[in-house]
Amino acid sequence: MLPCLASFICTAQAAVIVVNALPGETGCDLLDAIESANDDMAVGGCTTSGTPGLDTIQFASNFNEYELFELVLGGVGPIDDGASATPDIDSPINIIGPEDSLFPIKRRVSGDAVRLFNVGFDGELGLANLSLQDWGSFGGLVGGAVRVFGTLDAENIEIRDSSAAFGAGIWVQSGEVTLKSSLLVGNRAFEQGGGIGSSSSARVTIFDTTFHGNEAEIGGGVSMADASDSSFSIINATFSGNIADVRGGAINAVLSNASQENSFILRNTILAGNQSPSSDELHTSGSFNAQRMDVRNNVVGHSEVSYADTTNGFLLIGNDNILLTEDFNNAPLASIIRPFGNTGGLTQGHLLPPGSPAIDNGLPFRSVVSGLFNFIFPGCRGEFLSFVAQDYRDDQIGAQRPVGDECDIGALEFNEPETSCFVVKASNGNVINFCL
Repeated sequence: MLPCLASFICTAQAAVIVVNALPGETGCDLLDAIESANDDMAVGGCTTSGTPGLDTIQFASNFNEYELFELVLGGVGPIDDGASATPDIDSPINIIGPEDSLFPIKRRVSGDAVRLFNVGFDGELGLANLSLQDWGSFGGLVGGAVRVFGTLDAENIEIRDSSAAFGAGIWVQSGEVTLKSSLLVGNRAFEQGGGIGSSSSARVTIFDTTFHGNEAEIGGGVSMADASDSSFSIINATFSGNIADVRGGAINAVLSNASQENSFILRNTILAGNQSPSSDELHTSGSFNAQRMDVRNNVVGHSEVSYADTTNGFLLIGNDNILLTEDFNNAPLASIIRPFGNTGGLTQGHLLPPGSPAIDNGLPFRSVVSGLFNFIFPGCRGEFLSFVAQDYRDDQIGAQRPVGDECDIGALEFNEPETSCFVVKASNGNVINFCL
């Protein structure tokens, strides 16, 4: 049995099912592997039976032997409901790529609307070390890459270039989603939630994740719908380059007046360089009960089109939010974050330049006394409600926090190299290395 991934549900009973074939080939493909885990029996070309507990699906080593050899699904054989390329997830299943890489799962053909994963009401899906690419379609599809009714726990993944009407990357119809140390880039929703969108009874928690270049009518990066019993928590994230055609370039959050169970938490997050005709960075509406909105220690700043226009901007005044349009004299975007690109880790993102207002300004945790109990809400320390402060979380690419007096705002911790080194190839073919 493989060691359990942090934050995934682990049980004493487990099977490891190895995918060693593409769909249509002889062997165990991903579709049969999921069926084997769901049905607790060996299905198709798979020789390992699933168990009543958590089963883990891995990929055979030969799938990484060649750089361009990628698992490709979609357009292979009949698809039950015309919407998902794989069987519904109806049991606890981890699907993980090799360590120290992002294993690509790409769509083979374009045309019909097809998502990759659908997590059923009884499903518990864990994803790690994967790159989900080119899934979904506008149409009426919800959840371009993943749709969730049950539970999704994803760590060190990326979702890119996917599309849907709602939730181009992930649509949370109900249930619970936790996303850590990940990247959502280049996804497009025809209506809401370019990166992630949610509906009723949906609880979403996002840690140390970058949203870049996602688009939607409403909520270019994230859209929290006006629905009862829903919550959205975003902690140590970076939003830049996202676009909404109507409102909420980075985030759109709506809290229904009809329910006191909704909540929206935004901490230690950079919203800068997003675009929308209304509210480039953040749009909030609905009921603004202080118990249900917690917006603090964020950098909210410069947009490429116009400066930050936040609906109900009083939410950002105080609470140690850094409003660059006011406090930093319309600071240029380059002084807040570096351009989107390589980070030194597996996923791309926005590194911090020296002197960024995000450096050392993160909230480690927040203590709230309620009755006889002292609750510790996560900042860059801890992950869930607790009675004591927990250790610092690593950043998006696994770098330790903090570097300096306190952790930084955003998905990536600033870590200036001690020296700047260069490699120069001379005209005679010799290579010269030197450091400043």
